[in-house]
Amino acid sequence: MSADECYTGSGTCGTVNAWDVSNFTVTLNKADTKFGSTMTKGSLKTSDNGITWTTDSIENGTIDFDDSDDTL
Repeated sequence: MSADECYTGSGTCGTVNAWDVSNFTVTLNKADTKFGSTMTKGSLKTSDNGITWTTDSIENGTIDFDDSDDTL
């Protein structure tokens, strides 16, 4: 589960520009064969039965906190 939140008190939060992550690696302290399905962007792969997960790229779209129709 993930969430993007903003609270300024004024009701407007603005925009976060699109951004990418490349050559992304996550190393867990114990194997989790389902960890790859926790990402909604990118395609995580493991070659050691769930301890180390990698992806070449994760692309994130623009987030407009004042628009409920954002697609990440």
